[in-house]
Amino acid sequence: MCIRDSHYHAPCSRTVFVGSPPKQMQEFAALCYEAMDAMMAIATPGHTCEELYFRFNSVLATKGFAKLSRVGYSFGVGYGPDWGEKTFSLRPGDSTVLEAGMCIHMIAGCGDAWSFQTSETVIITDGEPERLQGTARKLFVKETNQCKAEALQVEIGNELVRALSCPLGLYDVTAMNMVAAVTTQSSSVMPSPC
Repeated sequence: MCIRDSHYHAPCSRTVFVGSPPKQMQEFAALCYEAMDAMMAIATPGHTCEELYFRFNSVLATKGFAKLSRVGYSFGVGYGPDWGEKTFSLRPGDSTVLEAGMCIHMIAGCGDAWSFQTSETVIITDGEPERLQGTARKLFVKETNQCKAEALQVEIGNELVRALSCPLGLYDVTAMNMVAAVTTQSSSVMPSPC
């Protein structure tokens, strides 16, 4: 999803699972939320981008996981189809020091037999980072046995997302320039966000 106004963006990812999510996916989602909280705890002026990356991955490592790709990047003013500023990334080797006023899209998740992703958009402040959206950070579940050719309605926060089926799973299409991945019980061939 992304809320856009006059070339200013606030990207946000949430996963919607159609059916009953496997226990392993639920556990992985909980671990990603924990890792996101650990990363946000040090998202303050003076810390570096790679410190946030290593903090996030230190939590994943407790259960044998790792996210090898970046766990966040700068965003702000952008011209479609991209909202990134391409000034820094939360990855190994990026020693950019965080300063108040920087905007970061923090990304968590991936998966092998399924796909999971969540993210937060924040502004670095002198205290805790300021979240730019209030969508609950949780695994959204849509219980249904009808995953074929019909549209499904899934409520995410205050937004109504219209999910349409396709051969590889379900992807949502909606107004207000929002796009998000949807994982189904019947499809394990999903593009990985890692």
